[in-house]
Amino acid sequence: MTATTPRMLLVLSENWTLTGGRADLPRAVRWAREAEDAGFDAVMVSEHIVLGPDAAAAGLMGNRRDYALPGNQDPNTPWPNSLLLLAAIASVTERLRLAAAAVLAPLRHPLLMARELGTLDLLSEGRLVVQPTVSWSRDEYDALGVPFGDRGRLLDEHLEIWAKAWGPSPISHASEHYSFKDVWFEPKAYRPEGPRLWFGGRRLHGPVLRRLVRHGHGFHPLGRPTPEDMRLLEEALAAAGRDPADLEMIGGTPAVFPDDRSPADLGAALASIPEQREQGFKTFCIKPNQFIDDPDGVGAFCRDVMRPDNSRLPRDAWHALPQRGDPQPRCRTAHVAPPPHARAATTEEAAQSGDLVVATVPLKAYDRLPVAALSGKTVIDTMNYYPDRDGRLAELDAGEPTSSALVQRHLAGSRVVKAFNNIDFRRLETSARPSGAPDRSALPIAGDDPGAKADVARLLDTLGYDAVDIGTLADSRRSEPGTPVYVHPYMAPRPEGLSQEEGHRWFFETPGVPVSADRVKELIDATTIEN
Repeated sequence: MTATTPRMLLVLSENWTLTGGRADLPRAVRWAREAEDAGFDAVMVSEHIVLGPDAAAAGLMGNRRDYALPGNQDPNTPWPNSLLLLAAIASVTERLRLAAAAVLAPLRHPLLMARELGTLDLLSEGRLVVQPTVSWSRDEYDALGVPFGDRGRLLDEHLEIWAKAWGPSPISHASEHYSFKDVWFEPKAYRPEGPRLWFGGRRLHGPVLRRLVRHGHGFHPLGRPTPEDMRLLEEALAAAGRDPADLEMIGGTPAVFPDDRSPADLGAALASIPEQREQGFKTFCIKPNQFIDDPDGVGAFCRDVMRPDNSRLPRDAWHALPQRGDPQPRCRTAHVAPPPHARAATTEEAAQSGDLVVATVPLKAYDRLPVAALSGKTVIDTMNYYPDRDGRLAELDAGEPTSSALVQRHLAGSRVVKAFNNIDFRRLETSARPSGAPDRSALPIAGDDPGAKADVARLLDTLGYDAVDIGTLADSRRSEPGTPVYVHPYMAPRPEGLSQEEGHRWFFETPGVPVSADRVKELIDATTIEN
């Protein structure tokens, strides 16, 4: 797998829980602009023309934030025209790719469909991506007078006619379904070959595989494809003379809802990205209403998603390990877009890229840190033990060793230094001050190697913090969760009575409280450790 930066795609459809069930299209356009500003690569809009009773044939989804699937949705769900909405978004954005997903091509005439797609592609200067499909709703086909049983053949003819439309005029076509002779189709699309095409579905069966190999630029499966599916795809592409590496693989960020009323945890959803990247996925869809309930919080949500792990480190030295992410807000390790001058990397690449490496993974995954690649290096351990996330670790529950000692034991050839673990990422980013500033804060460090601690202290100084050496790795427990120096001294008191979204905004917008080196020493000295 190459170390390309993952692309994030904001799903704009099906977010009506954020707008009281209404189709608030101006707000959706604003969300797209905010996504572009935050660094997202694309937005996606899906469509239906009408819904009938079969939309709810399998029973309504449990949590209304979930994705709409065949048979699980309220027929009253709003589905605005996807291409018109994307045209509005094209007019207020410059770089964002525009994914028209689930375009129900068989419900239109292919020349009309090509005209609409070509115009939007020209308007957006080649930013359009189209995912044509046949859909599942017989009621929708019946309402529009299109034979449901012919939908696959109709889509195949669409693809054939679109290819003709992007070529030289005049064009002709003769079939049972569509016939025309010597018509001029002008203007065409932005690219000579037309908009980029994605295909997807629940299974990589014959028609989907055939269309993907012949016409596709991207594969967007519904769910995770099986190894057998991927083998079939690679073999079919190779047989057609195509390089499987050229196919864009589109994955997702699976949301796990705690119940039918609450949003899912963002960090846990983003944590699936590294594993998907190892399987070749390059672009990742995320739907904001699965994680937030504030329609005015989508911009902050997008920035949160795109916040790079350890973005506080010097940008020329950013080498975070892209392991599974920490679902706690204090350590959003799965954020995947690196800052300028940095690049995303596999675990091994990141470990080998510098002499000083930051390890930020859930503690339960510490034994997956690459031993050989990190040998001889200084490793900054930012991890904390959270039993409700990591599960119970008997050694730590017994009081010996410390979590950092576990990491050092695993990385026997490395020099482990505990740092950055007692301050949340937002305060770490915003509280940095120049050396000598009266409101400069300090952070505790602990380690067994004096030279390694000196290196980390110099790094802290570069980042805008003083370092307070609190001792060896055995002493690092004095900066762990539950101690006086952990997180709270750096944060203002949280107001009472905040809603979830108000709390989210408070967390990101509230400045940190300066904590001097002398104050850190006082807090460390006040720590009582129970053995």
